[in-house]
Amino acid sequence: MKRIVGVLIVIITVSMMSLLGNLTLGASARGGDNVCLEYIVKPGDTLWDIAKEHSAGKRDIRRYIYDIMQKNGMEHPDIMPGQVLVIPRER
Repeated sequence: MKRIVGVLIVIITVSMMSLLGNLTLGASARGGDNVCLEYIVKPGDTLWDIAKEHSAGKRDIRRYIYDIMQKNGMEHPDIMPGQVLVIPRER
């Protein structure tokens, strides 16, 4: 009987930890620090213009461009119309 109670306590504890982890993950995706948006590149767009448009103006625009490039796995700043960029929220 004690063994069954012990197993049930372990199962309930693991279930609760899993549930809390999922709730925390969902909250982070909706309103946490890691919120990003997707931007579809239009003809004539440059990374500089896109960064200026989405920047809160709190830091050097060049650093924000670098962050956008890193988030999208870009090695150079060339973009093409129709390309989808992930734009990180400026910290």
